[in-house]
Amino acid sequence: GSASKNTIAIVRGATTTVTLGGVTVSVAAANSENLQVLAGLGDDTINLSGTGGAALTVDGGAPTASDTLAFTSAAAGAAFVVTPGTTNDSGSVSMDGTVTQFSGIEAINLDAGAGAAADSLSILGTSGPDAITIVGTAATALCWVCIILLGFRCCCTERRGLATTPRSTVRSFRRLLNT
Repeated sequence: GSASKNTIAIVRGATTTVTLGGVTVSVAAANSENLQVLAGLGDDTINLSGTGGAALTVDGGAPTASDTLAFTSAAAGAAFVVTPGTTNDSGSVSMDGTVTQFSGIEAINLDAGAGAAADSLSILGTSGPDAITIVGTAATALCWVCIILLGFRCCCTERRGLATTPRSTVRSFRRLLNT
């Protein structure tokens, strides 16, 4: 990346491609154990699709309030697992079994595509207080939210449409945490 606002496209596979400003670099998994994409300065958007390939780390760089990492699955039933890192802007996302490490990323977008099967999302918390916001983006989407804390189901709710986590879920979760 550069000091400007960049849009970077990464397509993972046996040969992973990275495209920035009309320039594409291809990296064969057979020739590389690790691939690191450095977005640099600016309000960057990094779009990631595909699975497989070399281990991948995406670094959003500075500033620390504006970089987005967007995942798009092509699987019939998309499966995402989000794991926090040691700082608020780091961690990993597993999309359909392929893990991407990240740092310097302030927002993560997960797009399950238009597959016909059920999709899944697991967000793993830390041992400390966590703030997790879930926002649906399709007016007809059915969202089932179930929060499991320390192995115990504390609240579940179903919601249709464009909405953040329903108030009843947030209240129940806050009661459980005594906040």
